This record gives sequence, C-alpha cells and structure tokens, in this order.
Amino acid sequence: MYSTFFNRDIETDSSGKNYWSSKLNSGIARRYVFTSFVNWKEFGDICTSYNIVKGNITITDVVDRYPDITAFTYRFYSKSLDRKPDQDGPSYWANRLVLSSGTAADMAFGF
Repeated sequence: MYSTFFNRDIETDSSGKNYWSSKLNSGIARRYVFTSFVNWKEFGDICTSYNIVKGNITITDVVDRYPDITAFTYRFYSKSLDRKPDQDGPSYWANRLVLSSGTAADMAFGF
C-alpha cells in the first residue's frame, strides 16, 4: 500500500514504510491507515496527474476513529493474554473507553 499510494521506492524510504508498519503492528486498524493514505496530499497529486478524482474515505468505527485507544486495547491483549485480539474485542473496549462507560482500570480488571 505504501509504495502505491505515495509512489515511493520502499528501499529508499524505508523509514516511512517502517513507521506505518509499526502502527499496524501496534494494533492500529488497517482502515485507519488506508484512510490516512487516501487523504494524503501526495496521493491526491498522483490522482490529479491521471486526471481522476481522488475521492474521500470516512471512518466511523471506533477502532478507526481513535487509533491511540485501539493501540492501547491491542497492547492489553498482547501483554495480558499473549495473543492478538478476537474480532469484536477491540471495538468493545474502545467503545467503553470512548463513551466513558469504562476506564483503563476497568479494562485491566476485565483482562
């Protein structure tokens, strides 16, 4: 995705690729990364050079809208349970934290 959206050589721009890879590895949702790429000016410039409309992506899922909370949740799965989260777990915990119906301490107790 990185080289496609930014027209960059991964070998000469390994720090950028590594940055986004580390975000994904920390639990940041792929849709969040994808949306970031689509909304980047550089991608818009590529689209303009082909005379096409870039378009927009709107993120609505809590795990996409709050990447730091998603990473925090992902970390708890990794550190507490030594595994990746199940499909619904990050959304459940992120919703509780975002809506203030739960705290980080509540989440820790839940794990």
